[in-house]
Amino acid sequence: MLALQLRCRLSTQRIALAAVNGANKEATSTNKQSSAKSKESEEAAAEDAEIARLKDKLAEAQNQLEWQLRELVLDQHNHFFEPQLHSLSYWSG
Repeated sequence: MLALQLRCRLSTQRIALAAVNGANKEATSTNKQSSAKSKESEEAAAEDAEIARLKDKLAEAQNQLEWQLRELVLDQHNHFFEPQLHSLSYWSG
């Protein structure tokens, strides 16, 4: 009878040990997954920051282009009208 009780205790301990090992493996797997997810979220945050920086850079470049185009139009406008002003002052003066 004592042998039977020992076997039952050993069997119960093995089952408990297996359950603990399973829980540990699951916790380790969850930690790895959360670690992978946190790494992915860090990478995503870094990509978002890079995208925001590039959008700002693009907006600044578009703004500079717009001002350069305006300056070009004004220069062309002045160039085309400048000869007429000289000829008018020549004739009037």
